[in-house]
Amino acid sequence: MTIVWATFSGSSRSELLFIPGDPEAKRGGVTTAVYIETLDEALPSMWEPDLLFMQDNTRIHTARKIKDWFRDNAIPVIEWPPYSPDLSPIEHC
Repeated sequence: MTIVWATFSGSSRSELLFIPGDPEAKRGGVTTAVYIETLDEALPSMWEPDLLFMQDNTRIHTARKIKDWFRDNAIPVIEWPPYSPDLSPIEHC
């Protein structure tokens, strides 16, 4: 399984990244380790201190390791209510 990931703000956007699933994972999906690698690679070039990070409530986004990564990197994440795709700007793209 491969997922597509990108970041955008009012003034900039990243390239699309194609994130492969982890062959060691039970179902071959993206694991927290793979997602953290993506964040380490892509986010520093985009991040500015006054921004808030937005992601949905998929299991990988709400994993403790991911929450710890954001906390350790001092990146605030917006809390989303469950089942709210209408609030996500990427859903309209």
